[in-house]
Amino acid sequence: MYGMVHRAARELAILRHGESKWNAIAETAGVSEREFISAEVFTDAVTISIVSAVADADGSPIDRTLLELGRHWIDFAGRSAYSNVMSMAGDTLPDFCRNLDRMHTSIQATMPDAIMPSFEVEAQDEAGLTLIYRSQRTGLETFVQGLLEGLMERFKVEGTVARVDDSHPIRFRLTYKSA
Repeated sequence: MYGMVHRAARELAILRHGESKWNAIAETAGVSEREFISAEVFTDAVTISIVSAVADADGSPIDRTLLELGRHWIDFAGRSAYSNVMSMAGDTLPDFCRNLDRMHTSIQATMPDAIMPSFEVEAQDEAGLTLIYRSQRTGLETFVQGLLEGLMERFKVEGTVARVDDSHPIRFRLTYKSA
């Protein structure tokens, strides 16, 4: 992951627990300010260490914290330097989902070492859409589910996000009412 995700995790922890508790969380995670450089790429182990420490502070399972971080990430990124990139990805949830790879390609131009996932809208109907998620990385499916839930909030779409099954590539079903 990259430092901007770590910055979102820090913001989420501070919103929940305050700045002083964040310092203890960071110490538990074994991270310094270096791991929060926005455009720097870090191993998933660093990210999981931060998320695990936040989960411990919350008294929550790590999957719950990954889900909440995914939701929070969409709002966080929308208020960041990436807001323009996100705005250009689409004005509706289906359009945005169809343009995720294009958006990731533009981000990767500034961070060539980042390992970006791939997304493909497999099917769309009046009840929602099915999105294929591919990644070289494992264990981030719950984070992706949170991202998708955050996108539904961003586009003011009421509905649900569910993992279709445990096959690979992974499929998510976004169920909602068409506008």
